[in-house]
Amino acid sequence: MSEKVRSTNRSKKTRASIEPVNTTVVADEGLGAVTPPVLTWADDPLSGYSPILVTVSNLAAGRLPIRILDPAPPPREYAVGTAEFRYWAAAAALSRGIDFWDRILPSGVTWRTGPQLPVALDISQNFGSAYLRQSGLEFYHESGAGRTIFTSESPDLVCHELGHAILDTIRHEIYGVAAYEQAAFHEAFGDVSALLCALQVPQVRTAVLAETDGRLNRDSRLSRIGESLGWLLNQRYGMSWSPHYLRNAANSFDYQPPSSRPRTGPYTVLTSEPHNFCRVFTGAFLEMLSGIVQVISSQPHERALQEATFIAAHLLVAAVRTAPVTTAYFSQVAAHLVGHAGSEATPSAIRERLVSVVSSAFVRRGILSVQSAGGVRHLASIANGHAAIETEELPLVPVNGNLLGLGHHQLFVRMPLEDHGQTDVRPTGINVEEAPPHDVEQAVYRFLEYLLSRGQLDIGELGDNVVGLAHPDIFKTHTLVAREQGICVERLAFNCGFDHP
Repeated sequence: MSEKVRSTNRSKKTRASIEPVNTTVVADEGLGAVTPPVLTWADDPLSGYSPILVTVSNLAAGRLPIRILDPAPPPREYAVGTAEFRYWAAAAALSRGIDFWDRILPSGVTWRTGPQLPVALDISQNFGSAYLRQSGLEFYHESGAGRTIFTSESPDLVCHELGHAILDTIRHEIYGVAAYEQAAFHEAFGDVSALLCALQVPQVRTAVLAETDGRLNRDSRLSRIGESLGWLLNQRYGMSWSPHYLRNAANSFDYQPPSSRPRTGPYTVLTSEPHNFCRVFTGAFLEMLSGIVQVISSQPHERALQEATFIAAHLLVAAVRTAPVTTAYFSQVAAHLVGHAGSEATPSAIRERLVSVVSSAFVRRGILSVQSAGGVRHLASIANGHAAIETEELPLVPVNGNLLGLGHHQLFVRMPLEDHGQTDVRPTGINVEEAPPHDVEQAVYRFLEYLLSRGQLDIGELGDNVVGLAHPDIFKTHTLVAREQGICVERLAFNCGFDHP
């Protein structure tokens, strides 16, 4: 979701002025176990659904416990727009998300934030939300055109941030890689989490079927992510942002090397900014999910949609666990999705068709070249052997700080791996042919230059005599830290906030 939010200068909380779509209450049978039920949203507050009545799981229980830091009001039906309603809307979204992902994740995973995942529902007045390893999930509020948008009230945004934390449990070394595609994939995984968790609500599945006729990759209330925050950004910044959504997974963006794209631009343009560039992978995933639904049933029904979410999520988690962290990371994950679709873990009755819909979705977007797609069947042997890659931090590699305008300082960063050997799968090139391997060092320099130009790298004392790099008012996603090796670039957070369009 784009670039700002401050975790400092916490402001006094204000009440929302959003009116409910209507006051019709319907029961949601998909959530787990605590009474009495509470009123919440089925999807984003501006997605067009009525409030629904749900029960909320005990978030402190289970293998991945969650702790909301805000005081809990007694569970009951509260009026939309009240602080009590917002609390239970966030709790219900977290419950929906963790109930889903708990059924998908392998054994032994733990939060990177500690024994629990802390969640702060209203840190300050700012756009967006964030995932930080040190403090968990943070949400904010901002006003415009007579409305106050609380990001913790949107299931889309809550499940997106939860997705960051989930990905960090299964492949934690991605968090610190200084490269575009790893950053963008983290954002894509968050959006995929929002899509899959929304489809755990029966009312959403029924409405999406009626709206799309089972072709999920069409524009719909499902594909439109973060409608309320998108609307607010449009009010604030104009047509650089869509008035209808933050991002739309039903898009037509094809893969191009991030370094070839502009750093910023309106929502109609593909840029290298990770929240923007992630739409390439999210669009391919939605197309894959739509294809899986058709594999399950030629006349899709509500339960087929839910079954498809579990198949797609299992494949995605398996692919993330086995895909090497190279510069062409989108291609690696896509190739391993194909490999796992063709593995013995997939029912033989649907295996060939599943491989077809998975590979075609990513080939059509150029994420996986035709040449590479034809050669990834061997990856099924990795899936059959359950050979998940050991999740260890990538080595720290020195880069020349002078090339980034930071003087003669040697910086150490986490670099992605080279695209070579058995793992050499590639996207489609600009001229349709297979793209050449990425230059890893150049990819890292471009990403660091991007962080500096956007003001997201906290340069501390290194910035005392460097004009134009400090940007004191910008949320810092990365910082420079003195380690045994030297000065290291380390990630502080995945920030889904907004500095400017």
